[in-house]
Amino acid sequence: MEQQFLQNFDDSYIREILCAYHTDYELLLENICHIVLQNIIGHLIVDKPLTCKRFSPDDFAYIENIFYQKSVAETECLITKLVRLLMERYYDNEAALSNYLHCDIPDIAARIQLGMREHLWEGIFLV
Repeated sequence: MEQQFLQNFDDSYIREILCAYHTDYELLLENICHIVLQNIIGHLIVDKPLTCKRFSPDDFAYIENIFYQKSVAETECLITKLVRLLMERYYDNEAALSNYLHCDIPDIAARIQLGMREHLWEGIFLV
């Protein structure tokens, strides 16, 4: 599933996301899809091409406005809609891949809520 998800992205783009996430990304035990999906959700929120480089301060302000005063459950609901949109636009609604990516939604929602409280968007949406 991981390879199916990542095949739509250039290797250099994935490496850039991983390097922004952690300089020693090769040593991480985290799922690469999770890190990339988290970033892609940011692109979907601000309606940027998935491989667009860097988020602007205006993008972060827009993201903050979207999630302002949302609960974790509301955040999960929005992310679920965005993952469905991603599946429709880029993966022909591939059911197995969609189910695989949906497992990351609760963790991503929690990270967004933490970022909301601590203004740490750069740690969530990287490239």
